Amino acid sequence: MNTNVGRKQKFIKATSDILQKEGREGVNIRRIASEAGCTSAVLYKHFDNLEHLIMLASIQFLEPYMRKMNDMSADKSLNPIQLNLNLWRSFLHEAFSKREYYELMFISGERFKLKSCVEEYYDIFSEEVDNIDPISAHILTSTSIQERELIRLDMAAEQGLITRDNAKMLSQLVEAVFAGRLTQYDESVSPDEAAEECYELIISLYSKYVDGEISIRDN
Repeated sequence: MNTNVGRKQKFIKATSDILQKEGREGVNIRRIASEAGCTSAVLYKHFDNLEHLIMLASIQFLEPYMRKMNDMSADKSLNPIQLNLNLWRSFLHEAFSKREYYELMFISGERFKLKSCVEEYYDIFSEEVDNIDPISAHILTSTSIQERELIRLDMAAEQGLITRDNAKMLSQLVEAVFAGRLTQYDESVSPDEAAEECYELIISLYSKYVDGEISIRDN
């Protein structure tokens, strides 16, 4: 491992540790530099700004879902619709339990940087992508929820489970439902309850656009 990569790993891990313990309000360049044992000037040599570093560090909150996605994608007994609904359920539980970071990555104005940040993150932590299948890797670097959704739905269309026009419409609608529910989260319910409510809405959309009856299989 070269020196620059090792330093970047150290800085990202220091930022991740602060995010996990204190949230974004605890993160600033001076604090990260202190935790990493360097100066602020050194950090600016490796990252564009604080937002760049926070986005890279936030990708750690995607990792539990990424592992599940890779495992589920290996289950060939699931058709693309079943797989996608299982993936949505897992994704939603992660998103509502780590709402601040999923909003940052998928809904905020910073979301357009996610693709490049995911690619950069896995260049820095290259050992973590060794076992990711090609389709999952492609989805990880897609630019939006809608694009990620459409990749799976196009696979379903190839099997005659949904028309391509309906796949496009459904991908737009589920992105809107996810974004609306996450940003308007009602703290009177638990994250798991909110995730299940959102999941039921997504299932209802699928039932309208998928050809035939939906057979849900938990994985």
